Amino acid sequence: MLAGLAVTVSALTVLPDGVRPMRPEEGLPPLPDFGIVMLKGRHPAQPVTDALAGHIEERFRLDFASRAAA
Repeated sequence: MLAGLAVTVSALTVLPDGVRPMRPEEGLPPLPDFGIVMLKGRHPAQPVTDALAGHIEERFRLDFASRAAA
């Protein structure tokens, strides 16, 4: 992908430097909507997994907001 030989699916908020999103006029079909489920244990609070889950949730929220604004 970085060499310009491939495409991949990625959240907009985590595109590495030198990579850009494809535009609809470039000929690829639109991607379907998708869902992600994150499961955590019920007991007790786990600070590391809670922080990771919060980070993942925030990145998807930012990506969704930037996609909606486009």
